Amino acid sequence: MKLLFTNRVTAEGTETSPIVFSAMTDRPWGAVLLKGGDAEGSVLSHVQVLGGSQYVDGKTLVSGMLSIYEVPSVTLNHCLLADNHRGDDMLHVAYSRVVISQCVFKNANMDAVDLDVSEAKITDSV
Repeated sequence: MKLLFTNRVTAEGTETSPIVFSAMTDRPWGAVLLKGGDAEGSVLSHVQVLGGSQYVDGKTLVSGMLSIYEVPSVTLNHCLLADNHRGDDMLHVAYSRVVISQCVFKNANMDAVDLDVSEAKITDSV
C-alpha cells in the first residue's frame, strides 16, 4: 500500500493533536510518497509516521516509510518517524531538497535517514 502525493501537501497537526499515519492492524502498511516538482513547498508539521515499511510494485521500489522523490523543497517540523519494517529507510530523500527541524527518528529497521543526490538542512533532531 502506498499513499502518493504529486501536488503540494500541507499537513499541519499540533503538539496535542498530531496527524498520524499508521496501521489499523499489527501488519506493516507500506509508504507515504511525495513525488515530483508539483509537490514543491510541501510542509509536514507535527506529523507521525508509524509502523510502515516500503512499497514495491513491479519495477517500482519505494524504500522509505516516508519517501520524498524529485521535490525541490519540503519542510518537516516536529515530526516523529518510528518503527519501520522491511524497508531500508525510515525517511528516504532522492533528488530533493529538505529542511528537517525538531524531528525524532526511533527504532529504524536500517537507516533512519537516507539522502541520495539531495540537499538537507537538519537541526535539533534525533
